[in-house]
Amino acid sequence: MGWTGNTAIEIRKNDGKAEIIFVTAFRDHTIEDIIVKAVRNVSYHCKPYAPEEIILLATKAVTDYSKLRNLEQLIEVFLLSA
Repeated sequence: MGWTGNTAIEIRKNDGKAEIIFVTAFRDHTIEDIIVKAVRNVSYHCKPYAPEEIILLATKAVTDYSKLRNLEQLIEVFLLSA
């Protein structure tokens, strides 16, 4: 399965909703292979890339993750108060 697939599986064991961004110099896996192994919320980028691109990807991932967690908290509060 390789390092990328194993890492995605380990991350998913700890947090099934985490955003995952793989940045690599190798094209040994297709994005489809990685998504199958990591299930969801995955980006896979190969060199060359601009540093700004990685910053944008990371910022979006953190924002998306935060929005999801905030939504889950709101749902929990709503359900507890109902």
